[in-house]
Amino acid sequence: MSLRRLSKARLAPQHYNARPRLGISPGHGWASSFAKVKGDPQIFYYKGLSKQWPMERQRQTVADIITSGQRHTFHVTDLGMVKQQYDRWTRAMSGISPYYAVKCNDSVNIIKHFAELGGGFDCASLEEMKKCIDVGVSPKKIILSNPCKNDDDIEFARDSGVKRMTFDSVSELEKVSELYPQAELLLRMSIYDKNAKIPLCFKAGANEGYWDELLETAKRMGLRVRGPMFHVGTGSEADNSAAYENGMQDAWKMFKKASKLGMRFDTIDIGGGQSDDHLEKIYEKIEPWMAKFPDYVQWVGEPGRFVASPVQTVAVKVIGLRDGSVTVDDGVHGSFSNVLQEHQTLSDDLPRDQKGELMPWKDVHSSEVFGPTCDGLDVLTKNLIIPNNIKRGDWLVFAGMGAYTQVTSSNFNGMVRSVEKVMPEEEVQDAYGGGFSSLWPQLKGALRPAFGN
Repeated sequence: MSLRRLSKARLAPQHYNARPRLGISPGHGWASSFAKVKGDPQIFYYKGLSKQWPMERQRQTVADIITSGQRHTFHVTDLGMVKQQYDRWTRAMSGISPYYAVKCNDSVNIIKHFAELGGGFDCASLEEMKKCIDVGVSPKKIILSNPCKNDDDIEFARDSGVKRMTFDSVSELEKVSELYPQAELLLRMSIYDKNAKIPLCFKAGANEGYWDELLETAKRMGLRVRGPMFHVGTGSEADNSAAYENGMQDAWKMFKKASKLGMRFDTIDIGGGQSDDHLEKIYEKIEPWMAKFPDYVQWVGEPGRFVASPVQTVAVKVIGLRDGSVTVDDGVHGSFSNVLQEHQTLSDDLPRDQKGELMPWKDVHSSEVFGPTCDGLDVLTKNLIIPNNIKRGDWLVFAGMGAYTQVTSSNFNGMVRSVEKVMPEEEVQDAYGGGFSSLWPQLKGALRPAFGN
């Protein structure tokens, strides 16, 4: 169905870096909006890497961008979803300060809005720290959470006032002692999660057998260790709460070791790897341990994928058709880089039209979808349900595309990279009761004074 026949309404032009008007002005046809677009492009909406199709306000925004003359692939950053995920975390993970993992998606718009909401940041490098500080993030709200850093990273942290950073080796302690002895350290432990698509314990983290040496070396060097940190790995879609239970057990052991050495720990960082579906189960494992540790302990988490995944929606333009396949203007070297790097699979559910209605099976068929490059691996999916009447110039829109997509994209083959468009924050009533979320910023300080330090 063409957009011309969808409605007698026209979305008003918007400036997406300002606060757009997302309403629809009645009484105008679609024809004038599409006068310069031959054949009236159709727009089809998919779950993508989400469990939900794009919402109505997101569909309206995408349509408005296309009517304004957008020629190439773009992605929409929904700041309302940033707030929704922030509020979801603070409700479900009470007392654990969220430090967004910038590596997941380094959009300045996401960083700035997360900071405005009160969040902190997990950075891995000079560039990530600089990006946060440049938008006004306090160095006190940053953890340099990379256990093996370049000298430049440590020197920038020192010069900028970023004190907290992680380590997992004697060589890293020697580096910190030489370059930034005033740093405040977190000892990264190795925790294995069998459900993680990308385990991190083989690359980073110290096993229990090394803790004594590391703590004793830090003490001998006069370095301050504030507590343990762990990361269970990323990409788990199963209940991985047992891995956090293991992390708590190991953190308790490390606290005891530190106490015997006369070291006073005051921080526990549970890292990232949290999935939206199992957030409450994770907290059920952690909460009893929070009561065992001293009241002055500050609790930190580093959600990345949890925050970023639902925040961005990607729109791609159909640029070619062959029997059994379509080619679009973005691919695995761009917005779909996680399909190649993380073996993510796009949903094969039916698409929805601009009104949000599912297309009937009689009007669709399965197709392979290629990206625009000359790489034979540039395959978004081998099984996408597309309309029978799809044509060049139509658009396919995918939800849940915020995590490890733009941040790992490139302009391989000289292809145009997706451009970011921004939706301002709107009240989002989610499945977890969004009405309460607006009260949380006022309550969290009263409930836990140490929150966010």
